[in-house]
Parts: sequence; structure tokens; C-alpha cells
Amino acid sequence: MKNLTTVSGSIEFRDVVMTRDRENPDEPIYVRLHGHEAPTYRIIPRHTDAFQKITLDDLFSSYYAPVYMEDFAQALITAGDEAAPEVDIFTL
Repeated sequence: MKNLTTVSGSIEFRDVVMTRDRENPDEPIYVRLHGHEAPTYRIIPRHTDAFQKITLDDLFSSYYAPVYMEDFAQALITAGDEAAPEVDIFTL
């Protein structure tokens, strides 16, 4: 595991994911609850168009299930940014 950052809330989450994606767009980004080993998700940070779907390649190119950055951020918002759990964002 490399580049570990622990965040809380949707704004911090988006900021870290977008920065990592900008700095190294070919390096997969992962997220999990802080202090846990599983489940771990592979973040798909950007949509190339409004109708982009998760592909079979997305589903099977990694051991970890893919999730869109915005879907994960919306789940943090639903939890309430103040009550949202801390999550670890990292690369392998």
C-alpha cells in the first residue's frame, strides 16, 4: 500500500481522489473504511461522458469491485459529512 490518506466527508474524499487522478491517471485508486482490511473498492474517478457505464473490463480487471467516485461521495453525504466514517484512500 502506498500514498495512504485518511479522510472524513465527501469534500475531502473528492479532493484527494481528483488530485491523485490528476497526478497519475494510470494508477488505480482504492478506498476502504479506516482501520479495516475489507471491503476495499477500486475508485473510478471520472466519467468521460454523462452516459459512461462500468464495463466488463472494469469489473474483471481488478480483484476489487469498482465504484464511481461520485457514487461513493454521495454515500458519504447521505451519512452526513459530520457523521461520515473515516476512509483510507490509497494506491497499491
